[in-house]
Amino acid sequence: MKKPCTQTSTSGLRGEYEGAAADYTVGQDWDAYTPEMHDRWRRLHARQVGLVARYACASFRDGLARLDCADGIPRFEDANAILGPATGWQLVAVPGFIPDDVFFDHLAHRRFPVTRWIRDEHELDYLVEPDVFHDFFGHVPMLLDPAIADFLELYGKAGARAMEMGALAMLARIYWYTIEFGLVREHTREGDALKVFGAGIISSASETVYSIDDPDVLRLPFDPVRVMRTGGMMGEVVGMAARRPISCSKACPSSSTIWSASISGLSTKNGAMRLHCRRVKACPANTQSPFPEHLHDRSFRKPHWPRRF
Repeated sequence: MKKPCTQTSTSGLRGEYEGAAADYTVGQDWDAYTPEMHDRWRRLHARQVGLVARYACASFRDGLARLDCADGIPRFEDANAILGPATGWQLVAVPGFIPDDVFFDHLAHRRFPVTRWIRDEHELDYLVEPDVFHDFFGHVPMLLDPAIADFLELYGKAGARAMEMGALAMLARIYWYTIEFGLVREHTREGDALKVFGAGIISSASETVYSIDDPDVLRLPFDPVRVMRTGGMMGEVVGMAARRPISCSKACPSSSTIWSASISGLSTKNGAMRLHCRRVKACPANTQSPFPEHLHDRSFRKPHWPRRF
């Protein structure tokens, strides 16, 4: 099978596609991982675990503890034995970058694609595309949270409709500003505190600290209108008020109306879908990014990841 191209990536990414199935799944081939690869995983895991207690949200901490993946690259079948009974999700191994329609179909059927290769030694701090550490460590713990589990299934179901309507870019931003680079406000003994749940942040040591501690980061309450109209920024999502699936809405009459479909935490109003967030003050919609251009590169450094938008 040839390496695919989609609307969301123009960069040439690695991955061995020979022998992949029609849905781009492959065997994990766990026995092919070398001792050096497992050691690399352990060092990456230890570095991030040292930050998780302070910076990660409670759902991520709980999910990571249940997965118990510190000793080496985990077997996906072992994770599936935990995910299946908990939320109905299963991991499927993929060679890397997969087409948008295939990615959406996997999500719609509660299958999460996980890249099977691990980054090279010189890429410990940063790599362009997601590897098994980003996909597993960053995303899989949150699949044990019922709200995120429902959200991702319904997001997958919305994907095909978005592609038909030419609205993929708008829907993709919802994923970027939540699943990849989202922050959540949690109640702690010390008071309200921002915590990380986005995989693009929590799988990176520098991004984890930067997203919470750096005074130059512009952290804004999640506003779906602003999200769909602007480029990359970190979104602060403060809980989902609704957790039931909602039917798809009709096409939006104008670009000023929120468009989305069938996502947990959404309800219909005036023919469109609207995302509910608790304890978030409404912010005026902007037609352009409301923060300085220099913040883009620092707080949003992975613009070429195709399957994560």
